[in-house]
Amino acid sequence: MQKQMISKAVQASPFFRLLDISHSPSRAFEALKGDILSDLARSNVILVCSGEFEVYSSGKEVLLASLCQGDCFGINSLYSEDEEVESKILCRRKGVLLSMSKDECRRLLECDPKAMAGYAALCNEKIHFLLGRISELTVQSARDRVLSYLASRRSEDGSVVLDRSRDALASMLNMSRAALFAQMATLQKEGIIKVQNRRILLLEQKGTADGAKEG
Repeated sequence: MQKQMISKAVQASPFFRLLDISHSPSRAFEALKGDILSDLARSNVILVCSGEFEVYSSGKEVLLASLCQGDCFGINSLYSEDEEVESKILCRRKGVLLSMSKDECRRLLECDPKAMAGYAALCNEKIHFLLGRISELTVQSARDRVLSYLASRRSEDGSVVLDRSRDALASMLNMSRAALFAQMATLQKEGIIKVQNRRILLLEQKGTADGAKEG
């Protein structure tokens, strides 16, 4: 059962599916809720096979990303000489992880030019993602921060389906839960958004456009 889970996670991973890991040393282990895994990422690339994990920035501990099956951490510093991990990695819901040393990952990449090109493209995507997160977090007002987040994630029908709890979203936007709820209530009262459980519809109002512009 665990082998099947790991195989599914490898195929779902934009990074690990680039590599032929069939003959490479790796270690599968279970992480429990509350475990902090930052130290492990200093010398390993970790694949999430099950469970849920969160990545926080150092210092203020702003939520940067939520990781689930197929996601991995440790690849951003794969070729960095600085072994210090600047982010905190927390197990939110227990799960199985697959660990492979960075030395082995580098060896596999350097033996396969196609895999290396794929890794470069993946790093480029991560840069764009982090630039978007920086843009969201540097918006001055809480109102515009919420609008920027929603506008950047709305689908063609103008809706956003929240993939995380309100607490996690507040942390991601670097504000308190109370501030997030207050902004949501105000935006809904002004007719800028319509909240339907985990689905938020952005209505065509000036505030929405302004929020998107800020993002």
